[in-house]
Amino acid sequence: RYLFNCGEGTQRLAHEHKMKLSKLEHVFITHSNWLNIGGLPGLALTVQDVGVPKIELHGPQGIEELFIATKRFVVLRDLKITASKSDPFKPFEDNAIIVYYVPLISNKRSNECRSMSENSIVTNMSQTQQNMDILSEDDDTNYYDYENISECNIKEKNKRKRSNSEPRTDEKKFITDNSLNKVNNVAMSYVCRLKPKPGLLDLDKCVKHNVPPGPLLGQLKSGKDITLLDGTIVRSSDVTSPDDPGPVFIVVECPSEDYIDSLLNESIFSKHQQNVINKDDIAFMVVHFTPQEVRNDPRYQSWMKLFPPETYHLLLNNENKCLGSTAIHRIQYKLNMLDEDIYPLLKDTGIPFLKNDKEVIFKDDNTNINSLLINGETNLTFNLRPKKDIDRYAINNNNIFVYYQVLHPIVE
Repeated sequence: RYLFNCGEGTQRLAHEHKMKLSKLEHVFITHSNWLNIGGLPGLALTVQDVGVPKIELHGPQGIEELFIATKRFVVLRDLKITASKSDPFKPFEDNAIIVYYVPLISNKRSNECRSMSENSIVTNMSQTQQNMDILSEDDDTNYYDYENISECNIKEKNKRKRSNSEPRTDEKKFITDNSLNKVNNVAMSYVCRLKPKPGLLDLDKCVKHNVPPGPLLGQLKSGKDITLLDGTIVRSSDVTSPDDPGPVFIVVECPSEDYIDSLLNESIFSKHQQNVINKDDIAFMVVHFTPQEVRNDPRYQSWMKLFPPETYHLLLNNENKCLGSTAIHRIQYKLNMLDEDIYPLLKDTGIPFLKNDKEVIFKDDNTNINSLLINGETNLTFNLRPKKDIDRYAINNNNIFVYYQVLHPIVE
C-alpha cells in the first residue's frame, strides 16, 4: 500500500474506516507542512504494533527530521524509518508502480536552489543517513526514574547536567543540517503509473483454435506463440485480451502562488496532457492538494485546462466539507443527550450522497474547465484496475440527524 500525505489522526481514521495499514510500505509527502506530516509519528507507532518492519518516506529532503525531533517520546524499536533520495532522474519503482518525482521550487528561493550542485545533494543525503542512524539508536532514558530518585541522586544528577550553552550531540546535528533550510521551499509532485499488465487468456478462443489443455495454455498466457501438432501456429495475441498499459495519475500540491511558475515549466506534465501521441499516456486523474486560493489563480487554472475532458480532478484542500470521522459525531450525540449545553451538537453535516457517478459535485467560478472536478469525500474510491471508474458506494452519507433518529427512542 502507498499513502500520500499523512495528517493528524490518519491512523484513527484508518481504523475507523477499516483501512488496513499492515501492508503500508511507502509514504509520499508533497510538502513539509504540518497538515501533511502531523500524523507520521502516530502512524509509525500504529504500524509498528501490527508488525510492519520498514517504512520509506518520499518527498522533500528533511521530512525524516520529524522522527529525530520526536524520538524521545515516539520510541520505534521494531520499525525502521528510511528516507528516499527522491531523485527526479531516478524514479521509484517496485513490482506494482512507477513514481516519478517532480520537485516544484518556490520563486523566492529558485535561484539558490538552481545553484545546488550534485555534491551538495550528496552531502545532504549523507547527513540524512547520519540522522537516520541516530534515529535507529535505542533510547536508554528512564522517564519514570524520577519517582524513585532520592534528594542525593537529584543533586548528583544536577552536577552531571550539561550547561545550557552546550547543546546535545543530536541537537547539533538537527540544527546544522542544511536540508532543513531548503525543505520548506520545495514541494514534491508525483507522476505515477501502474506497471503494465498482460492480457487475460480467453479459453473460448483457445477452444476455437483447437489448443489442447495442458502446458500450451501457460505458454500462451505468458505471451509466447505456440505450434500445434498439425503445424498450426497460434499466436498469444489471438487468444488473449489486450494488454493493460497501466493508467497514469498525478499528485500535485502548490502550497502558494510562488510555486506556480515552476509547475508551468515542468515538461513532464505535458506528456500526460492533451495532444499526446499515445492516448495511453493521458492522465486518468490529477489529485490536487493545492489550497483553494492558489487553485483559483488564473495560471493554475490554465494549467488544469491543458488536460483533456476525460481527466478527473480530485480536489483535496481546505474547501472540502466532507465528514471524515463518524465516531466523533456518534459520541457527541450520546453526550448531548446527557446535557445539551455542555455537549452541543457538532455543526458539520457532511455532504450529500450522489448516485450519479458522472455528476460534478464541486461547482465554483471555475466551472469552465473541461475536465471533471470532484471534491474529496470519505471512502471515495477511484478504481484503476481492472476497470477505471469511480466507486461512491462506500461514501459516508453522514447526516447528523440520523443519530438522533436512532438514539432518541432508546433514551425515551
